[in-house]
Amino acid sequence: MESIKEHIKQTLASLPDYKEKVYLLAVSGGVDSMVLMHIFNSLGLHFKVAHCNFNLRGADSVEDEMLVRAQSEKFGVDFYCESFDVGGYKKKQKCSTQMAARDLRYNWFQELLLEHKFHYLVTAHHLNDNIETILLNLTRGTGIKGISGMELLTKNILRPMLSVSKKSILKYSADNKVTFRNDVSNASNDYSRNKIRNMVIPLLEELNPGLDHTMATNIANLKVVNDVYQTSIEKELSKDIISTKGELFFMDIPKLLQLPNSKNTLFEWLNRFGFNFSIVGQLYTTVVEENNTGKQFFSDSHILLINRGKLIISPIKSLSSDSVFINKLDKNVTYPVILALNSISKEEIDIKKDSNFAYLDEEKLTFPLEIRKWKNGDVFQPFGMKGKKKVSDYLIDNKVSQFDKEKTFVLLSNNEIIWLVGHRSSEKYKISSSTISVLTLKLEEENGNYDHKTN
Repeated sequence: MESIKEHIKQTLASLPDYKEKVYLLAVSGGVDSMVLMHIFNSLGLHFKVAHCNFNLRGADSVEDEMLVRAQSEKFGVDFYCESFDVGGYKKKQKCSTQMAARDLRYNWFQELLLEHKFHYLVTAHHLNDNIETILLNLTRGTGIKGISGMELLTKNILRPMLSVSKKSILKYSADNKVTFRNDVSNASNDYSRNKIRNMVIPLLEELNPGLDHTMATNIANLKVVNDVYQTSIEKELSKDIISTKGELFFMDIPKLLQLPNSKNTLFEWLNRFGFNFSIVGQLYTTVVEENNTGKQFFSDSHILLINRGKLIISPIKSLSSDSVFINKLDKNVTYPVILALNSISKEEIDIKKDSNFAYLDEEKLTFPLEIRKWKNGDVFQPFGMKGKKKVSDYLIDNKVSQFDKEKTFVLLSNNEIIWLVGHRSSEKYKISSSTISVLTLKLEEENGNYDHKTN
C-alpha cells in the first residue's frame, strides 16, 4: 500500500488548485490529528491549527493544549484555541456530553472559517472511524446512505484520511517520531462508539483479520449503490411532489403515497434534514392513518409540519420577539423583516393590489412605529371590515400555515395594529377623502432573521 503521505497527497490532488488553498486543521493532540498535522507540514501546504479545550479531563486537557500549541509554533503556523463550558451548554441544551462538545467545536470551527476565509476545515477522521460510524448507524436504524459511511468532502469539511487505517496511522507516527497524547477516556465503554470500538470490532476481527480492507471495499461499493439509489429517489420526487419556497420544502402527501416504496423514499429524502428512521416511521404512520394537520416532528436542525395535505420542512430558527421601532425619517427596515417606507402625497400614489404593500393615512399615525411578532390576544380591524378580529382567527381563516404564523409580524402605532405585515392593513388607518399624506410600505422579502435594524 502507498504511504499515508502519498495517499493524502493524491486525495488532495482531486481538489482544484489544492496547493493554493488555505486549510484549517482541527487538532486535538491525539495520534490521528497530530499525524495529519505532520503530513500537511511535510507537504508544504498552507494551513493553520484550531484546538478545542473542553476542560473535561483536568490537567490532561491543559497538556493536550500545550502540546498542540508547541507543535504549531515548531511548524510556524497560527494556532487558535478556544476553551468551552461543556457542562453549561449541555444543561442548557439538554443534550449529552458528546453532542454538546460536537456542537460547540463545529460552531466555533465555522466561525473561524468565515472570519479568516479558510477554504476547508480538515479533520482526522480515518477508516476505523468510518467503520464505527456505519456499525452505529446500523444499530440505530438507517438507510443505504447511513451504511455508506462518511464522505470525503461534506460542504467545507474535508476528511483526507478517511481511507487510511488506524494501524497505518500508528505506524507513520512511530516511523516519523510524531509526538501525541492518549485520551484515556477512549478506553472507557461509557459511550456507544467506544463499545463498538473496544468490544464489537475486536470480535469481528477474530472472524475476519482483514476487516479493515474488507470494510473499505464494502464502503466503496455501497457508495456507488447509494449514488444510484439517490438519483432514482430524486427522479421520483421531481414528479410534482417536491416544491420549495425560500428555505421551506413542501411535499405533496397524496402524490408521495402513490409511490411504490413511499416509506423508504420518504426516509431517504428526510434523512438529509436529520430525521432518523424512528421519527420517519412515526411520521409515516401518522400520515397514512391519521393525516393530522398541525402535527409537528423535530430533528436537531429542522422542524416538519403536516399541513393540509402537505409536509412542510423548515430550518429551526429562533426569531427574535423583541420590538423594533421605526422613526419618521427611517426609509428602510432590515430587521425582523425588510421594509421600504416612503411618505408621499395622496395624488402621487399608485395603489397596487398586493398584500406586500400597505397604504396608510400618515396624519393618523403616531411615531415611532413599532414592529414585533404577533402574539395571542392581538386584535385589529382588517381593511374592509366593520368590526375587530383576533389576529389568530384571521390567520386561521386565511389558512396560514404554522410555519408562516411563526414568521408573521405586526406593525403598530401607539400600541394599535395598523398592518398585519404581508397580509392586511387596518381599516382605521386607510386612505380617505381627507387624507393629505400617505405612508407607503413595501415588504421586500420573506420574513426572516436579519442582522441589522433600522437605517
